Amino acid sequence: MVHEGRTFGLKVHEFRKFMQLPSQVPQTFEIAMSIYPEDHADLEALRHNGWHIIVNPGEVAPVIHSHSDATSRSRAASSRPRRMYVDTRCGWVSDRTVEYLASGKPALVQDTGFSRNSSRR
Repeated sequence: MVHEGRTFGLKVHEFRKFMQLPSQVPQTFEIAMSIYPEDHADLEALRHNGWHIIVNPGEVAPVIHSHSDATSRSRAASSRPRRMYVDTRCGWVSDRTVEYLASGKPALVQDTGFSRNSSRR
């Protein structure tokens, strides 16, 4: 998306910035995402940096109600919002992040301006 001369990239562009995260900590990072065949370089780079990848998100959460099952099986959430949410500081937060926080589990996410509404920092 381009608006007033600024390009707002896709979610994949944000993941590239954090590609090396699993190689820098002892925890296992698992990600469920659909990856197009033409994006094989991104898939290989993720694997090379220690990401455990489920290329069919339906394996983890085949229906919307099973998201809570996937949440209960994992220790934390890590997500990257689209660049436009970060750049515009609109306060966007994903429903999955809220689900993790509501279950008492941590969520590692980029700030989209939501923190300015929080009394805890």
